[in-house]
Amino acid sequence: MTATGIQRHHRTIWWKEALIVTVFYGIYTLVRNLFGSALVSGSQVPVEAFVNAMRIIRLERALGLYHEETIQDWVLPYINVIKFFNVWY
Repeated sequence: MTATGIQRHHRTIWWKEALIVTVFYGIYTLVRNLFGSALVSGSQVPVEAFVNAMRIIRLERALGLYHEETIQDWVLPYINVIKFFNVWY
């Protein structure tokens, strides 16, 4: 196979990957909007999510696994770390 043939083959794979990612993101967005975040408007409180979060926190505390407050205390003085993770995560 020539160098041009190899380049053309890689270009084709790239477009296939881009199409696959786009299709799956579209499906994800549709499902999320039907069953998730789109159901919560600006003034509504997502009560079910909050209750579930509190149940998980109680379980983590009971198992001695709840360390989020400690980690937040370590990180809060470093504003650049917070900004980085706000963008990245």
